[in-house]
Amino acid sequence: CGDPSAVQECSRVHGPLIWTWAKKFTDSTYAAEAATLEILSDIRDSAKNYDAANCSEITYVKQICIRRLMGVTAG
Repeated sequence: CGDPSAVQECSRVHGPLIWTWAKKFTDSTYAAEAATLEILSDIRDSAKNYDAANCSEITYVKQICIRRLMGVTAG
Protein backbone atom coordinates (compact mmCIF):
# COMPACT_ATOMS: atom_id res chain seq x y z
CA CYS A 1 0.00 0.00 0.00
CA GLY A 2 2.21 2.75 -1.29
CA ASP A 3 5.58 1.14 -0.57
CA PRO A 4 7.65 1.85 -3.70
CA SER A 5 9.92 -1.12 -3.09
CA ALA A 6 7.04 -3.60 -2.71
CA VAL A 7 6.68 -4.39 -6.42
CA GLN A 8 10.40 -5.00 -6.78
CA GLU A 9 10.40 -7.20 -3.67
CA CYS A 10 7.35 -9.14 -4.88
CA SER A 11 9.05 -9.68 -8.23
CA ARG A 12 12.23 -10.87 -6.54
CA VAL A 13 10.43 -13.24 -4.18
CA HIS A 14 7.64 -14.56 -6.39
CA GLY A 15 8.91 -13.82 -9.90
CA PRO A 16 10.77 -17.11 -10.44
CA LEU A 17 7.74 -19.17 -9.42
CA ILE A 18 5.37 -17.02 -11.51
CA TRP A 19 7.74 -17.38 -14.48
CA THR A 20 7.82 -21.18 -14.06
CA TRP A 21 4.04 -21.38 -14.01
CA ALA A 22 3.75 -19.02 -16.98
CA LYS A 23 6.22 -21.09 -19.02
CA LYS A 24 4.24 -24.21 -18.22
CA PHE A 25 0.90 -22.75 -19.36
CA THR A 26 1.95 -20.70 -22.39
CA ASP A 27 3.36 -21.70 -25.76
CA SER A 28 6.29 -19.29 -26.04
CA THR A 29 8.84 -17.36 -24.06
CA TYR A 30 7.20 -14.13 -25.24
CA ALA A 31 3.77 -15.26 -23.98
CA ALA A 32 5.29 -16.38 -20.66
CA GLU A 33 7.03 -13.03 -20.23
CA ALA A 34 3.83 -11.13 -21.01
CA ALA A 35 1.83 -13.32 -18.63
CA THR A 36 4.42 -12.87 -15.87
CA LEU A 37 4.27 -9.08 -16.20
CA GLU A 38 0.46 -9.15 -16.20
CA ILE A 39 0.41 -11.34 -13.11
CA LEU A 40 2.82 -9.03 -11.28
CA SER A 41 0.61 -6.08 -12.25
CA ASP A 42 -2.47 -7.94 -11.01
CA ILE A 43 -0.72 -8.64 -7.71
CA ARG A 44 0.26 -4.98 -7.39
CA ASP A 45 -3.26 -3.79 -8.20
CA SER A 46 -4.95 -6.19 -5.78
CA ALA A 47 -2.43 -6.04 -2.92
CA LYS A 48 -4.74 -3.80 -0.91
CA ASN A 49 -7.24 -6.68 -0.82
CA TYR A 50 -4.80 -9.21 0.61
CA ASP A 51 -5.68 -10.39 4.11
CA ALA A 52 -3.21 -12.72 5.83
CA ALA A 53 -6.04 -13.96 8.05
CA ASN A 54 -7.68 -15.54 4.98
CA CYS A 55 -4.70 -17.19 3.29
CA SER A 56 -0.93 -17.20 3.03
CA GLU A 57 0.86 -14.82 0.68
CA ILE A 58 1.89 -17.66 -1.64
CA THR A 59 -1.71 -18.90 -1.82
CA TYR A 60 -2.86 -15.40 -2.75
CA VAL A 61 -0.19 -15.17 -5.46
CA LYS A 62 -1.11 -18.64 -6.74
CA GLN A 63 -4.80 -17.70 -6.99
CA ILE A 64 -3.94 -14.65 -9.08
CA CYS A 65 -1.62 -16.75 -11.28
CA ILE A 66 -4.25 -19.39 -11.87
CA ARG A 67 -6.91 -16.83 -12.79
CA ARG A 68 -4.60 -15.01 -15.20
CA LEU A 69 -3.14 -18.15 -16.77
CA MET A 70 -6.57 -19.70 -17.24
CA GLY A 71 -7.46 -16.60 -19.21
CA VAL A 72 -4.29 -16.87 -21.29
CA THR A 73 -4.79 -20.53 -22.17
CA ALA A 74 -8.54 -20.14 -22.76
CA GLY A 75 -8.10 -17.19 -25.12
